[in-house]
Amino acid sequence: MVVQASAQRVIDQSELTLSLINAIRHKIVLMPALQPLAGEQVDKLHLALSEHLTNILRHNTEPCKVTINIIAQPKAISISDTGTDIADLLQAITCDTKAPDPLNESGRGLWLIRQSFPAFKYCSHNGVNTLTLPLDQAKPNLALIDDDPIQLALLNAWLSADYNLLIFSDPLQALAYLKNQPVDLIICDVKMPVMDGFILRQHLLDFEHTVTVPFLFVSALDDETLINRAAELAIDDFITKPIREVPLRSSIKRVLQRNLQLTQSVDVQLDKSITASLWHTLPTNWHGWQLNLAYLVASRGGGDFVFFQQRPSSLLIVLGDVMGHGTQAKFFAFAISGYLHGLCYVLAAECSPEELLQGLSSAICDNSLLQRTLVTALVIELFEDGGITLACAGHPAPLLSKADGCLHQFEVGGVLPGLQHDATYSQLQLTCQSGDTLLAFTDGLSEQFPQPVNTKNNTLIEQMSVLCLNPKTLNLHKFLHDNATQPLPDDVTLLAIRRV
Repeated sequence: MVVQASAQRVIDQSELTLSLINAIRHKIVLMPALQPLAGEQVDKLHLALSEHLTNILRHNTEPCKVTINIIAQPKAISISDTGTDIADLLQAITCDTKAPDPLNESGRGLWLIRQSFPAFKYCSHNGVNTLTLPLDQAKPNLALIDDDPIQLALLNAWLSADYNLLIFSDPLQALAYLKNQPVDLIICDVKMPVMDGFILRQHLLDFEHTVTVPFLFVSALDDETLINRAAELAIDDFITKPIREVPLRSSIKRVLQRNLQLTQSVDVQLDKSITASLWHTLPTNWHGWQLNLAYLVASRGGGDFVFFQQRPSSLLIVLGDVMGHGTQAKFFAFAISGYLHGLCYVLAAECSPEELLQGLSSAICDNSLLQRTLVTALVIELFEDGGITLACAGHPAPLLSKADGCLHQFEVGGVLPGLQHDATYSQLQLTCQSGDTLLAFTDGLSEQFPQPVNTKNNTLIEQMSVLCLNPKTLNLHKFLHDNATQPLPDDVTLLAIRRV
């Protein structure tokens, strides 16, 4: 199974059960890599996951393991399993345009998957079957309000390919809808019967979730009194009739971009007051180990966290990532980081890295607040004799740079915490020699290098190799600034642990 560096691993070689299928179905849409998804697309994804995973469980007599990845570019979800190859069945369903009998379950699930994702791909290689479902990014929702049907038809023809349009010829109906269903932008005529555009705008300013929605006025008049009255209602643009397509598109794009920038600015200001509490300075030296940590904070949030605990004969380091962008991820990162702190100090020396992850997974399952998010974690335990113990829960696998310049990736992984109450994790133990460097990072760095990790000429592998060539100039901060794309969609963290 080829795991892409740009892919977020949701499930890693986990034995399929009904409880796991249910957890996947409810949690998968929380993945930030899938955002934003339209409601209809969420329903289709729920259906496809339920049908495919249930079929795998039902039609395999031997225990079957699954791996699920979210691929960033192009956006897709891949489900791999070690069960029976169903390529022939999918081919037969694809060739049959007639829907199966509703009373006959045979083939109906596969037919529904084909209907929901007609561009799906399925392949089998070395005993692993992979179904890939392509996902389209949701379009912004625009509300068009005008009593002129010809004007509405014209706007629909111009904009329907790039936006989800909600069309209203009655301003009262539009107001009733917008009170409960916020949109990304409103384009409204000024002169309308029953309720004109000014009164409608004034009503929308009274509701918390609509007061910040971008608003464009459309009018056949452009006198100064009208424009000044519109300005008092804090509209974002004023468009005069007859409307032309190119200026209209430019105005919509500019207003949406400006609204995004304002939202990002608020997030950044809040981040400054939160982020510092999530980070703990690691010791730079510990019993023959040199530690170097660097991170960049995303422009719209992110949820990376790190902390350490000094034990009687070892140093425990936890690197985590709350998967979600924006302020909400920061708050969840704070909660989870605090819980991990408490877990470590309560269990003290008796807690192994795998036991720590098991405790985290159980706690998330039992906590309704933590159930609303997803987290990955990598636990690293260092020993004075050069030994390292690793345990991973859905986190990108670390790399080891050997003293001879060779770079290796470890096959260490585990299910995301909180998907299974009885989740178990395995540990990997290794011994580092003088000059060896362990490189651990969060998914934000993986997203900067979209090539598959195990392919030749992978940019991430190449850049990491160059970084470790000269340990005296191991500048992680410069490496992140040189390679990270701005603005950052997610926090980026890089940890280098070198044996001296």
